[in-house]
Amino acid sequence: MFLAVVIIGYLLGAVPSALIIGRGYGIPDIRDFGSHNMGTMNVYRTAGGRAALLTLAADVGKGLMACLMARWLSAEAVYVYWAAGAAVLGHMFPIYVGFRGGKSIAVYSGTILFIEPGLLFPIFVSWLLCYFLTRKTSLSSIIGFGLLPPAAVFALGMGWGALFYFTLGAGILIIGKHTAVLMTRTK
Repeated sequence: MFLAVVIIGYLLGAVPSALIIGRGYGIPDIRDFGSHNMGTMNVYRTAGGRAALLTLAADVGKGLMACLMARWLSAEAVYVYWAAGAAVLGHMFPIYVGFRGGKSIAVYSGTILFIEPGLLFPIFVSWLLCYFLTRKTSLSSIIGFGLLPPAAVFALGMGWGALFYFTLGAGILIIGKHTAVLMTRTK
């Protein structure tokens, strides 16, 4: 069961939504433009708002689908976390397009929407506040998703269980991916 949910979660997460939608808007490879990233913000900057909304919905949907699939296969919550983590990794390192993916914010949000929707509010508020102060999407994402593990433990009183470790692990990956992008922009 473990192997099945991880593989299916990864393959769902690895579907290159931004690339597919970008091509539908006449952009051969979205990674050749803007931030060179396969994510919603780069689609927005390159192809416009409608394409970005479609990308956001598709990427959130990938995270949701991975969790739904794991829940359908097993009633044990641990499989949902493994599928969610695999979907996040799949989006970051998609096998279908040479392992050059996005930063997984929308996919991660889709998994959180399924696992614990109440966590989306603190992420959204902190992201918006940081964005209005700095106008930097990557920094806003680092702060918003960096606050997720403490929000799970303290704000929602969920303790130090599986949700904490999932948010910590996925958060570290996402923060690492955003930090790498920020470092390359300053060089």
